[in-house]
Amino acid sequence: MRDGKKIDSTNCDVLPGEQINLSIKCDNQDPISDIKWTIDVKTFKDYTITATDTESIGELTLLDEKKGDLTKDTVTFYWADTGNSKSISVKFKHNNKDCTLSTVLNVKNPLCTFSATIGTTKLLPATSSTRVGLMPNANQAHGIDFTCTVEVPTGFQQGEWNFTQLITSTRIQIKDGGGNYVQQFVPPATPVLDTKFPYAGPFPTSGTAEPTFDGPYVLLSGKYQVKTLTGFKMYILFKPIGTNSRWVPLKFIAWSLTYCAQRAGVNDPWQISGPNQSLGNVTDTTDHPVWKKKITHYLFDPTEPFPACTPP
Repeated sequence: MRDGKKIDSTNCDVLPGEQINLSIKCDNQDPISDIKWTIDVKTFKDYTITATDTESIGELTLLDEKKGDLTKDTVTFYWADTGNSKSISVKFKHNNKDCTLSTVLNVKNPLCTFSATIGTTKLLPATSSTRVGLMPNANQAHGIDFTCTVEVPTGFQQGEWNFTQLITSTRIQIKDGGGNYVQQFVPPATPVLDTKFPYAGPFPTSGTAEPTFDGPYVLLSGKYQVKTLTGFKMYILFKPIGTNSRWVPLKFIAWSLTYCAQRAGVNDPWQISGPNQSLGNVTDTTDHPVWKKKITHYLFDPTEPFPACTPP
């Protein structure tokens, strides 16, 4: 049974991130035992996000048979992926007889269109430079521009969606005009949240195109050298209507920038070497973004080595 009702054509269609509550009910009150649920992939037990001024954690919890998640007369879970005829079965003993029940649910796919346009890593202005980083091209407003639309399939109420960005790796080193070390980010062992959750949104699943952007750069005043190697993933997360629903990922775009800008002295012109930016393909995903910190929580470590700049 689903939410206390037999599963039939009226309640067999669901969305990823929609809470699924299933239970066994026998015609008499005789006890059942030795319960074992088997559920078609890809499921999870919970996805929680803690986001305050001082903390930021995105954590995924999976169903665990050892903790009893699949051995009770009820099971609660979410699907992260989509597909018709997702199989569910449960084995148990009733009146000392082996029994098996099975059913299917159809996990419908939200419609998502996602795109990005990336600019160029460079110094601006080209002479008497004041900043370095990812700058917009002529037809852009920002260093990287994202646009996305999300719609729920026919027959479902509107949910919501958002942009969520992780920094997958980052190394930034800045030295002052005398060549003294100023600061450096250590590459995180695991991805960290970029700025806040969500990065932008949430937005209704109305099919309206919504934008967001990024454009990391460093102001050059008083500096001697700036080296950067940073990777990002911008995710689209979707959540169906309902207080018990959870965010699920639909797509992501990986992107990065790298450069080394330097000058011989504070009065000399800036030069840049190895400037590059990359923009990956739009990728479907069912893997949740997870993190334990946001980027502002990472302390600078002056002992961490960094490759030398290539002479421009």
